[in-house]
Amino acid sequence: MDLSNTLVSVICIFIVSHTVRNVSAIRWEFKDVFEPGNVLYVKETMNVELCCSKVAKSTVSFISWSPEGTLSDKSITLFNASRPTTRSNKYYFSELSDTFTLYDMGKQDGGNYYCSQILQPYGRPRLLYVILKVVKIPKEKPICSTNYRYPVIFHDEMKDNFEFNCSTETGNPPLKIDIFVDDAIFSPDTSWTKNGVTTLSTITYMTEGLNNSTYSCSVRQELPFPYNERYEETCSFGPMHILPGFNITITPTSAFFKEGDNVTFTCMSNVSGVEKKWQNITRGKYTITNNGERSYLNVLDLKPPLSGRIALECQGSYGSRLVTAIAHVNTKRTRLFLLIFGLVIFVVGFLDYRRRKSNRRRQRRIKIAKDEYERRTASEISKSKAINEDSVSHQAYDRSIVTQDPSHKGKRYYDKVSKSYIYDSEGYLSPSKERCTVDVDVDDGVNG
Repeated sequence: MDLSNTLVSVICIFIVSHTVRNVSAIRWEFKDVFEPGNVLYVKETMNVELCCSKVAKSTVSFISWSPEGTLSDKSITLFNASRPTTRSNKYYFSELSDTFTLYDMGKQDGGNYYCSQILQPYGRPRLLYVILKVVKIPKEKPICSTNYRYPVIFHDEMKDNFEFNCSTETGNPPLKIDIFVDDAIFSPDTSWTKNGVTTLSTITYMTEGLNNSTYSCSVRQELPFPYNERYEETCSFGPMHILPGFNITITPTSAFFKEGDNVTFTCMSNVSGVEKKWQNITRGKYTITNNGERSYLNVLDLKPPLSGRIALECQGSYGSRLVTAIAHVNTKRTRLFLLIFGLVIFVVGFLDYRRRKSNRRRQRRIKIAKDEYERRTASEISKSKAINEDSVSHQAYDRSIVTQDPSHKGKRYYDKVSKSYIYDSEGYLSPSKERCTVDVDVDDGVNG
């Protein structure tokens, strides 16, 4: 082997990183097919230069590629010395340096690459190879999920089993996935890969013994030489708290404050992660501050209601659960306020007394007017009734109409009008008549 060939071989063995088309590149060497372990991991979008080192009086006949796991006789020729050299957007072979360059490595570019040489003077073939594997690092963190939405579990929500799942993107080199319960490794019950996502699952009985336990998942990946990088991400669920229920409390609830004081109320829960909200704050200026698991309501220049009693509400929500705490705080009034309050009560009472007295007078006047009206109405009704009775009864007087019948000399006749009435032939109401006869002298006049 001459000096020039030795230098080329040394350069091919030495791995360097530089820029080709402004993209990070890596240089590697084809090795004999009988020399195992010639594997190179390449990150996506990188450029790769594969050096087909020559021995004395040898020439490169072709460069070929086949998918990983297939034989060389199934390979696809990428360069053939018997054909004109052409430059592709994806690869190029330089006959000057016997270097095969791959641009912008992608997932589909992994596989077996072969370099075939012809040794002189006897024309013996020599086959070199390298296996390229495209590195795949998960872009997203692993996801831990359970059949419970929150790590705080109430007794009425407890199910028979607790199921924990850890899902992550697949990687190359392969990922190492472990499930931990607290600090101990827990063997998964099942695992599967679908659509580029690997999932490990474990199921255990749900008991009070899981209280304060934390399930976690660790995903690790070691990138080999020349990167010497490490990928590691975790996810977890817990610590779990198994509780009969959660509550909200407000302090203080029984203290006395003076008007104008600055008062701070605290709302807290026995469960972490509870969202708290103050309600029914209507008097005075105030500020709300949240610090960890506590919420503070600072009332500035306290102005209690007339009753001297303040009712505050703090509402806590956790998932679909809602709990409200109510605090009734008593306040002390100042002397001036008590004096004003007493005066207001006196004025209100006096006005109410005047109003009631005026109402009583008005009601008496209304009653008198009503009685007078009823008396007059009764008198008018009595008079009208008397008139009607006279009209109906026809309190008529007796009158005589004397007539003389020529056919009966010596007799006089008169009609006696009765108090009763009858209807005549024409339908009119007329007094009934009764004829009476009186003997008289013939010579008497009729008007006697």
